[in-house]
Amino acid sequence: TVPRPLFTMVNFEKFVALVRSLGISGEPVAVAVSGGRDSMALTVLTQKAIRNVVAMTVDHCLRSDSEVEAKFVQGEVTRMGIHHRQLKCSWLHGPPNTSRLQQEARNQRYQLLAAECDRLRIKHLLLGHQLNDQIETFVYRLGRASGIDGLSGMKMVSQWRSNSPLRLIRPLLSVTREEVTKFCQDHGIRWLDDPSNEMQEFRRIAIRSALASARSHQNLNIHDLRMVTEMVQDAEQTANNAVAHIVKNRVVVNEGYGYAELDVNSIVHLPAMTLNRLFTKLLMYASGLDYSPSLKSVETLLTNRVHRQPVVTQLETQAIGGCLVFTLRGTYHDKSTIMVFCRQPAAKGSDRSQEVVVSKPLWWDGRFVISSQFCGKLAGQGQLLLAGSGQYYVRSLKKTDFMLLKCRGKSLSFVPLFCRFALPVICDAESNDVVSIPHVGYTVGSPEITWTVTPCPRHSLPWPLENHVWSKI
Repeated sequence: TVPRPLFTMVNFEKFVALVRSLGISGEPVAVAVSGGRDSMALTVLTQKAIRNVVAMTVDHCLRSDSEVEAKFVQGEVTRMGIHHRQLKCSWLHGPPNTSRLQQEARNQRYQLLAAECDRLRIKHLLLGHQLNDQIETFVYRLGRASGIDGLSGMKMVSQWRSNSPLRLIRPLLSVTREEVTKFCQDHGIRWLDDPSNEMQEFRRIAIRSALASARSHQNLNIHDLRMVTEMVQDAEQTANNAVAHIVKNRVVVNEGYGYAELDVNSIVHLPAMTLNRLFTKLLMYASGLDYSPSLKSVETLLTNRVHRQPVVTQLETQAIGGCLVFTLRGTYHDKSTIMVFCRQPAAKGSDRSQEVVVSKPLWWDGRFVISSQFCGKLAGQGQLLLAGSGQYYVRSLKKTDFMLLKCRGKSLSFVPLFCRFALPVICDAESNDVVSIPHVGYTVGSPEITWTVTPCPRHSLPWPLENHVWSKI
């Protein structure tokens, strides 16, 4: 059952009851605090309900006054008697372009928060999203013709990633922005208006304006819309249960290398709605992206790959939702048609590079955790004796890397060709030389550092664990 908020007004007593119902009242928790009214109200409420609270603020280092804002938050929460942690984003190659800025900033923010929670052994991270955020997200995704995953919106309780103990909790999803504002005013809570909120993309602003107009002129009740999103969440859970039975016997996933295989001939008879749901889950698993593909794009994929199988040639590819989908034909005796779902190779000029620090795990591309540790003579001595710059980054595998593997007698021939280009490679940040390709045990330059990769998909698939095909890395 999808957990539901227990109150529709900002109220100390009901907030305490909600916290107790979630089983977190006696455990340490973290609160993500940007300084806005939502997160400041949530911090005050949490302090009343839970004794051990840590406030965490992320400075994205994208605006000149961001550090001043972080200091304001630190002063406010410290005055409340709450421990505060300030975290900073680092942009190895400078901030991304405008089209990807918000998404990349969000990715870094959540990674920093999760890493700090892991360091402090905190299993519950509270976020300040409220009902207006939920409804605006629902309408926005409805306009993009999102499937059931997109329309189900944010969950009150969700897992940070598929195999992580950290839970993301949004206690304010049932209260409106106006109610949060009134709570802050009534209790003398100071807040900052984030300039980025005023500069949202045009479509978001239009949605907010249209909703405000509908509420005032058409008697639209925002809590009625909340009930709609909750119904969609229930439908999503029911659909997942149905798909799990199909996936159990007809999908093989190689989680170690991040791709899944499906025998097309075994699913052509399934109902259209079930096929759409199955393909959506496979695409979300393989892409590692936050959001589900649009309903139209999945329907196009089904048309090209299932309903018109004969016209699809060997290895003909189709890009969709951050994935690459291609078909492998069977032999003359084996009439199977295997469809492969893998991460789409990085576009030209973008290799998904991300800074990685030795001894600090990095969740890369929403699919793998990159871990490293000093060994031998460097154990316990940090980076004092490191060869090269001692700074590293992770990027996607490129064609030029195959020559390195060939020279060292290494091979990835057992992995389908297109799947190989979505595997991680560790490079020296100064020379850009390849340091390690963990999937094949390739290491050069600093043998005192051991690099490992652990599969950690953002979205898990609904199937029993015994159906997994694990590969040792």
